[in-house]
Amino acid sequence: MCAALARRGCHVVIAAKSTEPQPTLPGSIYTVAAEVEALGVQALPCVVDLRDEVSSQACVDATVARFGRVDVLVNNASALWWQDIVDTPLKKYDLISSINARGSFAITQACMPHMLKQKYGRVVCVASPAIFGAGVAAYAASKIGVIGLANSLQFEARKLKADIKVNVVIP
Repeated sequence: MCAALARRGCHVVIAAKSTEPQPTLPGSIYTVAAEVEALGVQALPCVVDLRDEVSSQACVDATVARFGRVDVLVNNASALWWQDIVDTPLKKYDLISSINARGSFAITQACMPHMLKQKYGRVVCVASPAIFGAGVAAYAASKIGVIGLANSLQFEARKLKADIKVNVVIP
């Protein structure tokens, strides 16, 4: 998604915890930033733990300090867990919910004052077709929370007469 935005001339903030490549997750915020900058735009890698509202706010503050505004937020963070509900410890459920649903809420909440001030913004919340089926109860519940956030946010933006569009993408 970052490359697609960069190809359209958008400066991009890469916000994630991945500072080092992992065996199951190649690349990092820094390698993505280098790829984006190679396309001719600016990139700002931000280390963010979405479970921490201070971390989310610091990323948004750094974005505004660097670029002067927040135009688009893509809520694409995802903690995965493919187990039946009986095999899901509540501690694991709490982790997944805190990243997927609460984390999306926190970063959106940090971006909204800027979007409201400029009376413009786009929020894209990414869910997954995996929310339908067996063995995904914790993940599905958290992503349904993200969908609910998007739906409510759209109504709030209309009420405040701001040109803020909110969409859910289920690839």
